[in-house]
Amino acid sequence: MPGLKASGKRAWPASTSSTHAQGLLTPAERVEIERLPHEADPIVLRKTHATALLRWRGHAVASP
Repeated sequence: MPGLKASGKRAWPASTSSTHAQGLLTPAERVEIERLPHEADPIVLRKTHATALLRWRGHAVASP
């Protein structure tokens, strides 16, 4: 959907970050926004490690 950012279980409106900056989020949304980076860190590390292994083994891996 245009204007939505997927974050695992929930699609966030693209304007969520500006809403957060303005302090208009509910307490539950605020907790989830603060939790998301901690949830994403292991995924990013795993993907980075997999990419490094593939390159080391001679595979062509596209850069984002």
